[in-house]
Amino acid sequence: MLLLFVPLNSLPSEFGNVLVAGPVILAMIGLGKHYLEKHNRFTEYLSASSFTVYLFHQSWLLLIGYVVLLWVPNPL
Repeated sequence: MLLLFVPLNSLPSEFGNVLVAGPVILAMIGLGKHYLEKHNRFTEYLSASSFTVYLFHQSWLLLIGYVVLLWVPNPL
């Protein structure tokens, strides 16, 4: 059903984008795994210290959003 709403002259372009996007994403994942998966004291420290941020970031964002909503006047 989706093909009915896409102009027929743009189908080769869209198909080409899909064929290119998959390998590019896989290449980026592979490069990240190769170059960024290092274990040293610095990465171990960051891994251990980021757990608190991971636990509380949603609460902090909700609190900041609530304060911003109170600060901005309601246009309605």
